[in-house]
Amino acid sequence: TDDAGQYRLSGLAPGAYFVMATTQEKWTVNTSGGRTTMGYAPTYLPGTTNVPDARRVSVGVGQQVGGNDFAVIPARAVKVSGTAVDSRGRPLAGQIVALAQQFRSPEGGGANFGAGNRPIAADGTFAIENVPPGEYVVRTSAPLERAANGAPGTPEMATLPVVVTSADLENVSLITSRGWSMSGQIITDSGAAPSMPSARVRITGRMLGGNSTPVQGRGQVRDDWTFTVTDIFGPARLPVDLPDEWTLKVVMRDGRDITETPIEMKSGEELSGVQIVVSDRVTTVTGQLVDDKGVPLADGTIVVFASASDKWAEDSRFVRSARPDQEGKYQIRGLAPGDYLAVAIDYVQDGMWNDPDYLESVRRYGQKLTLKEGDSRAISLKLVTP
Repeated sequence: TDDAGQYRLSGLAPGAYFVMATTQEKWTVNTSGGRTTMGYAPTYLPGTTNVPDARRVSVGVGQQVGGNDFAVIPARAVKVSGTAVDSRGRPLAGQIVALAQQFRSPEGGGANFGAGNRPIAADGTFAIENVPPGEYVVRTSAPLERAANGAPGTPEMATLPVVVTSADLENVSLITSRGWSMSGQIITDSGAAPSMPSARVRITGRMLGGNSTPVQGRGQVRDDWTFTVTDIFGPARLPVDLPDEWTLKVVMRDGRDITETPIEMKSGEELSGVQIVVSDRVTTVTGQLVDDKGVPLADGTIVVFASASDKWAEDSRFVRSARPDQEGKYQIRGLAPGDYLAVAIDYVQDGMWNDPDYLESVRRYGQKLTLKEGDSRAISLKLVTP
């Protein structure tokens, strides 16, 4: 903001946004109990500290959207303090405790905004001062110790959600622990082993949360097609990266489909018996991007997405994008069987197709198609400007 409190955010890609204001300004006031430090809580347009009440602002190509004035909300700034130890009770002296506010959109995406960090004292205590009210996450990690044979040690982390009110938050206890793991077998839909090198398959435990770059668990696929994923912290999904000629069919555990289901186990636990079924019957959507006269276009983005909005999520198997070549031809492989909409857009920011609001805004331009296992569909598309 400038000295009059005015602000201007330029260079935004078209899309839907939340606006949040923060300031480190603090002041003291005299109260009956003495002097109190005050600050401003992180405040969202239209003037709320409650994330679900935040208002979206939609911005189109070349559009200027004004009139988004709001006031930040004053509140008492307090101290967050406690202790941090590892799984064996040893103080995490010299490590850092970080406090962050986690912003989540209604669809589950979001980001973290740092609210302060402090080193841990020799006795394991820590204190972060002048924290305005709000919902936060306190995090720390233990130093990574190598095993006796020199191999990398097992990481330990601690994450604790806290609610800061108008009173100091004391006795916050952080105890780091090992992550959980999962293991199982990769097979084809016929029950046989895949006919490709196991080294071409990559498995991670993608941890969910507000981070724009989620942390990944460590995965290993062996020659006998058994696999393990270790060092997973918190809820996670199980993405599987396969060569183009293969596709993920389903992830099963005890007869239950967990392909799209977030999984969470306690520290040190293992989810065994996970079965990953892959198939070489890959769906393919091809076509050509043309103008109103049928002339091929080489500039644009093709997005094919499930017609059911509950399948719109980051890294979803039901959303894919592609760019045309110089002859306007495009190809999208590996979509899961289902009902879809295909649309060609003149401009779309990279990754915007992961935003459910964006997909909803272009839904009406989409051409319908249905994909069955192994289907190849051809569809010609014309550019639209949402």
